[in-house]
Amino acid sequence: METELRWGVLGTSGIARAQVIPAINAVPGCRVAAIASRDAARGAEVAAEFGIARVFPDYAALAESGAIDVLYIPLPNALHEDWALRAAERGIPVLCEKPLSTDAASARRIVERFRARGVPLMEAFMYRFHPLHDRVRELVAEGAIGALRLVEAHISTDRTGQAHIAQQKALGGGVLLDAGCYPVNLCRMMFGCEPVSVLASQEIDPVHGVDVTTAAILEFGDGRVGMASASHRAGGISSYRLVGSSGTIEVPRGFLPGWGEVLDEPLIILTDGRTTARQEIRVDAPGQYRLMVQAFAEALRTGREMPYPPEDAIATLAVTDAIFASARSGARAPVG
Repeated sequence: METELRWGVLGTSGIARAQVIPAINAVPGCRVAAIASRDAARGAEVAAEFGIARVFPDYAALAESGAIDVLYIPLPNALHEDWALRAAERGIPVLCEKPLSTDAASARRIVERFRARGVPLMEAFMYRFHPLHDRVRELVAEGAIGALRLVEAHISTDRTGQAHIAQQKALGGGVLLDAGCYPVNLCRMMFGCEPVSVLASQEIDPVHGVDVTTAAILEFGDGRVGMASASHRAGGISSYRLVGSSGTIEVPRGFLPGWGEVLDEPLIILTDGRTTARQEIRVDAPGQYRLMVQAFAEALRTGREMPYPPEDAIATLAVTDAIFASARSGARAPVG
C-alpha cells in the first residue's frame, strides 16, 4: 500500500476550495490533512466542509508543524516567494499556484533555493495536464496544419464592479499575472521555444493602478508570432487558435475545458485551409486539477523530475516582465 501524502494548504482561497482541495482528496494516496487561515471562523468552515483534521491559526504554524508532507500555496502572487522559501528550508515539497511569483528574478530565487536543497517544486498551471493540449501538439507535429505560424490565445472574465484580490497592486494583482500568464504560457508551449521580444499595450485601472486589459504580440523569430491577451472587463472566454501554412486548430475552451469531470462537447476543431473541411475531435479526461495533483504526487513517490520543471516558471515570468516593460515604454521590449 502506498504511503499517504499529507497535504497542507495555506489559506482558504476560492481556487483551493472550489478545485484543488477536492482534487487532492480525489487522488488515491493523497489527503488534505491541515489548512491554515488567519480567519479562524473561515478556516474552521473549510475544514468542516472537506473533513480536514487540523486547522492552524497562521501560515507559519502549519509550515513548522511537521504535520504535512506536501504544501500547496494558493496565496496572492506577492506572497509566494516568502512561503515557498520557508517550505524549502524545511524540506517540504511545494505545489505553488501560477504564476510562481511576480517577476522572473523572484521566481529564479525560489527555483534556485529548491534546487540547492533538493526539494521538489512545481508551478500549478493545471491546464497543461489535460490531454487536450497533447493532442493539439500531436496534430501540429503530424503536419495537420502545415508549418505553425501564429498562436492566438485569450482569457477573460468580467470583474467590473467586483472586489477581487487581483485589484491589489501590492499583492501582485492585475489581469496579466492573474490570468494573462495562461496565454503567455500557452504560446511558449505550442512553439516550443522562447519569444525574443514583445510589443504590448495595457489598460490600467485608474483607482487600483493595476492592468485590467493586456494584449501582447510575442515575436518568436522566423515570422512566428504569438498573440496573448487577457481582460477583467470582457465576457468569460478561454480559447486559443493555431494558424498554420495549410490549416487551423481551434480550441474553444482551451484553459477551462470544464469545471466538471468531462465536458460534453467537441474540444478541438481542425480546419483544412484549402478545402475548409472541418473535423471535430473530442478529448475526454478526468478533471485537469486532479490530473495535475496526480502527476505531482507520482513524481514525488518515484523520485522523478516534475513533468514541468520549475525553470519553466522563470521563462513565463521573463515574458510577463517584458510585457510590462513594453506597455510602459510603448516600444518593443526584449525577453530576458
